[in-house]
Amino acid sequence: MNIAVCFTGFLRSLSQVENINHIYNIFPVGLQSVTVYYSCPNKIEENDEVIFDQNHVMGLFKQHENDKMKINIQFREYDRNEFVEKAKHLGLPYITNTNYHSHRILSCLNGFSETAKLINANENYNFIIFTRLDIITHVRSISDIFDNNIRLKNEAYIWRTIPYISSGDLANHTEDRFFICSCECVDIIKTIYGNLCNLNLSEDIFCTEKILGIVFNMHEHIKKYHLYKLEVYEVFNKYAHYRVSIKYTKEFLSNM
Repeated sequence: MNIAVCFTGFLRSLSQVENINHIYNIFPVGLQSVTVYYSCPNKIEENDEVIFDQNHVMGLFKQHENDKMKINIQFREYDRNEFVEKAKHLGLPYITNTNYHSHRILSCLNGFSETAKLINANENYNFIIFTRLDIITHVRSISDIFDNNIRLKNEAYIWRTIPYISSGDLANHTEDRFFICSCECVDIIKTIYGNLCNLNLSEDIFCTEKILGIVFNMHEHIKKYHLYKLEVYEVFNKYAHYRVSIKYTKEFLSNM
């Protein structure tokens, strides 16, 4: 089995580089090789004024490289104002009426596209995972449905299904922190950020979960499945706890 794991988002902590080893824990027996791709912002977090030492961070990643795991990291300059200005260009407020920072949604989508651009199109991966370094350790296993012979073709395990989002329009929220797709989906993800101006998105639906869903639904040849078949419940519970535990109001968010 030859797979790719694509990381997105901020590094958040140098210690999270160690989380890369959890990849071995979630796969069935038979994993022959894994290539890690990560377009990494050059700051630990959004508001950091200091740019981290790229050679040092690269060294932390590369120490996990071996005969089974190859690591392809590219650092990119992060400028918060770039996304703030793009949000204005798209006619979006700083905080949407659904309490999301519009520039952070844009930053997230850009991260997906930039990491997808790193993927070697000549590699015939069995499947590709998109996730984050702070999420990967909350994934229990995918061995229930992915054995060592599985090869996805025009497929994506992407819909989020959890107790409080289970029906109607909300059933088609994607799980933007962890999803699995076939190689054919890479071109879709590469172009998401660049094509946002063509989607005519209102602030009511301007969140990563919905935008990914809208874009994937535009490609009818891609079969979309729910992630509830996978044992990734810790991811869902972590999200649920987050949503109900913080002061999720515009007053709170305006200070962020």
